[in-house]
Amino acid sequence: LQQELEDVLMDPSVTELVGGLDHLGGADHGYPTTAVPPRSDEPSDLSPGTPVPDEDSVVFSKLTYLGCASVNAPRSEVEALRMVSILRSQCQMPLDITLSVPGVSEGTVRLLDPQTSTEIANYPIYKILFCVRGHDGTPESDCFAFTESHYNTEIFRIHVFRCEIQEAVSRILYSFATAFRRSANKASLTAKAPPLTPDSDVFTFTVSLEIKEDDGKGTFSAVSKDKDRQSFKLRPGMDKKIVIYVQQMSNKELAIERCFGLLLSPGKNVKNSDMHLLDLESMGKSSDGKSYIITGSWNPNTPQFQAVNEETPKDKFMYMTTAVDLVITEVEEPVRFLLETRVRVCSPNDRWHLNLAVRPKQLPALVRSGVPEALRGEVWQLLAGCHNNDHLVEEYRTLITKESPQDSAITRDINRTFPAHDYFKDTGGDGQDSLYKICKAYSVYDEEIGYCQGQSFLAAVLLLHMPEEQAFSVLVKIMFEYGLRELFKQNFEDLHCKFFQLERLMQEYIPDLYAHFLNLGLEAHMYASQWFLTLFTAKFPLYMVFHIIDLLLCEGISVIFNVALALLKTSKDDLLQTDFEGALKFFRVPVPKRYRSEENAKKLMELACSMKVTKKLKKYEKEYHTIREQQEQQEAPIERYERENRRLQEANMRLEQENDDLAHELVSSKIALRKDLDNAEEKSDALNKELLITKQKLVESEDEKRRLEEESAQLKEMCRRELDKSESEIKKNGSIIGEYKQMKVEGCEKCSILFSKEGRLKVLSPPKEGSEEETDEEKEALKNQLREIELELAQTKLQLVEAECKIQDLEHHLGLALNEVQAAKKTWFNRTLSSIKTVTGAQGKESV
Repeated sequence: LQQELEDVLMDPSVTELVGGLDHLGGADHGYPTTAVPPRSDEPSDLSPGTPVPDEDSVVFSKLTYLGCASVNAPRSEVEALRMVSILRSQCQMPLDITLSVPGVSEGTVRLLDPQTSTEIANYPIYKILFCVRGHDGTPESDCFAFTESHYNTEIFRIHVFRCEIQEAVSRILYSFATAFRRSANKASLTAKAPPLTPDSDVFTFTVSLEIKEDDGKGTFSAVSKDKDRQSFKLRPGMDKKIVIYVQQMSNKELAIERCFGLLLSPGKNVKNSDMHLLDLESMGKSSDGKSYIITGSWNPNTPQFQAVNEETPKDKFMYMTTAVDLVITEVEEPVRFLLETRVRVCSPNDRWHLNLAVRPKQLPALVRSGVPEALRGEVWQLLAGCHNNDHLVEEYRTLITKESPQDSAITRDINRTFPAHDYFKDTGGDGQDSLYKICKAYSVYDEEIGYCQGQSFLAAVLLLHMPEEQAFSVLVKIMFEYGLRELFKQNFEDLHCKFFQLERLMQEYIPDLYAHFLNLGLEAHMYASQWFLTLFTAKFPLYMVFHIIDLLLCEGISVIFNVALALLKTSKDDLLQTDFEGALKFFRVPVPKRYRSEENAKKLMELACSMKVTKKLKKYEKEYHTIREQQEQQEAPIERYERENRRLQEANMRLEQENDDLAHELVSSKIALRKDLDNAEEKSDALNKELLITKQKLVESEDEKRRLEEESAQLKEMCRRELDKSESEIKKNGSIIGEYKQMKVEGCEKCSILFSKEGRLKVLSPPKEGSEEETDEEKEALKNQLREIELELAQTKLQLVEAECKIQDLEHHLGLALNEVQAAKKTWFNRTLSSIKTVTGAQGKESV
């Protein structure tokens, strides 16, 4: 411990400042703390022989040195904060110091004695590796520390300080940062080699993982990931390969001499003993020479990998840990790179993801019945063969940054695409923005065709089921690989071939309707052009369009003929009754309107799927080309050009009419929406007013309720007082009567002889004969007194009855008052509750 302090102090003259030593023990480190020197209230002046701080430096006083300790990770903030907490809590003898921080890279950080300004220790800036301060709200918020390389060895030490003024900690760290920054700037400007620091030994590598599976053809294909690009989707029981890519990102290039271990284990945070060695197949550099590729084989059927060979429950995932051990030049110890990744073992039925070109046999039958809405986006990408097409996704991100020559046409069409749909109705909203970018990107991608009118409807349908990058990829596949792009080429030559094929199918399947159209002069291009160019997306309900796209991606563009033929067949009876104008109008309005019913749309799609027209289409295509060749040989060039001109004019007029119809529909929809919005706002205002009135009535009802409750309480109190008063009067009257009776009996000697103390008549002995006359007189007098007493008693009883009647009247009035209060309370409360319920119910219905 003494030697440690001598290394820190670096000055024999300072040893006399150090008193006793105290050792703070720990499990892994010893934490020396300096002894507190003698303190003085008056600061001393600088002596001539003491070192002074650098001229370009910042001096901080009122600091306490808490001690130092060895650390293994000098740039770890967690480790540094842990040491700060330990030293702050366990330091018993802190040392007051003054800290001098230089402002240049060649300077030195100095610890000075605050009384004598004697230098205690110094640390060159280039040796200081890392600075840290305590987090706010913790006991260490007033502390800071820095780590330094001890004598250019692999020993690193941390020095911890506490500041009396907490706000000064930030200023101190800012001074350190200034010195570091100037050091970095100067190193870039001067030609001198910087001093060797531990940073020069730091090398950064990027390591990535790829898993491949046997595709059944003797080759291994890359395993796809989930939508969130986080979990590998594995299949059980299939041989796999692990491919590790290691690329150095910084410092001078180091060569990887060899790989002596590729390990794998299910789970996360696994022990080294749980890792299992894989068979190493190859190791070498990539074609560009920037990275190393290490490949190992993995047999999932072995017992140790059973956990990643069983189907994972739905919406669950598990972790898998991969490690690669490498021998790198100029590094003494082997280097291990550890990767933890999420995986999900899918059902064996998901094998289609392996080879999209080989589709399951039962797939067409499943698609004909309709793809579930929740799976539609992913299934469409799989059917189109672009489920994992990163190349088109990256190209899309580049294309949207370029300018399109058809920008005005795209912008015009965007506002007409599904204007009533919630996702696309807002001008400048997310839906219109994504749709604009897809159409713009395609117009730049396909320079020959560019953007075509009505293409936005198809792009919008795709955008409703997937992100815009994937929607662009599927749109490109439909245009190029499904032949939709060919319809716009060579003056719509391929489109006219489709019209000819449709008319030939009508002639075979619906001959009477074909004859009717022939008599009217109604050709297929007059009513079916939108069916082919927009794939029925412009006019028909979306659930029917989604089903058509299901079939198109599964079976090809021939599905359009099936649906068109089914439409004509189901509408035959109505079309046979129309003339030329009526038929065109019928195709524009009643036909799409009929299939707004899901039941009708379902029956139509069942009829379309039941028709087999593929072979006949090839036959009719050959027939069309034969007829065209004959016409070209017989027809003069001028006549051909005139005919083409007339056809183009008709097509132009028809497209202008459709454009006007769409514009009219758009305007009508906007007007209707505006009216609905105005009505909703008026209704909302009315409801708000009614709500305010109801709230006011509720307040008044509550005030009335409180008033009635107060009156009821007062009335109860008054009745209670009257009742108490009546009862007291009754008791008083009873006591007066009793006293009066007693007084009468006791006051008259004769009465006392006749009556007992309780007022009852006594049984007298028969009188003597000599006193009969005297007795008669006494009897007469007693009778008179008795009558008077009975009279007074009758009057007293009468008063008692009157008091009881008065009490009954008061009780009756009290009951009536209580009933009135209760009735008033119920009436106002029920009325208020019913009003609130009515208003709330109306608002709920309106919001729904």
